Amino acid sequence: LRRNAVTRLALQRCDLVVAVARADPVGLHAFIRGYQELRELGVPQARVRVAVNQIRAGMFGGDRPAEQVGGALARYVGIRPTAFVPYDRAGVDAALLAGQALREARPGCPAQQALAGLASALVTPVTPTRRGRRRARAGRAGGGPAVAATATP
Repeated sequence: LRRNAVTRLALQRCDLVVAVARADPVGLHAFIRGYQELRELGVPQARVRVAVNQIRAGMFGGDRPAEQVGGALARYVGIRPTAFVPYDRAGVDAALLAGQALREARPGCPAQQALAGLASALVTPVTPTRRGRRRARAGRAGGGPAVAATATP
């Protein structure tokens, strides 16, 4: 049995992969290696969305880190990131300390806004059919669970 067989199978069969890169030289190097492994598994590039995490000025010696990181990823692996999540220590620490989602602890902070934008780019809202609405109401009225998909960055 191959190591990580279930993970490999899930990646090959999923509809969408969100690959996250850390925005520093070590993180980008590890991401590029991992992305190449993902491609070797046969996952089509069209099914992969890339988010770059902890982006901040000064890391690469310029004042436009998203452009620098995006350009490097385009040059080395031929991809353009879907989202850049800024390094937001205050927002993330507040959420961790409160034991809350970022949206609850620090709504509107830079990291929360970027993650909400990523979620919007990834999730297509589904409008239930009339039949589906009746079924959902019936489930709630009968004490059964109503199924809904939400993103809480």
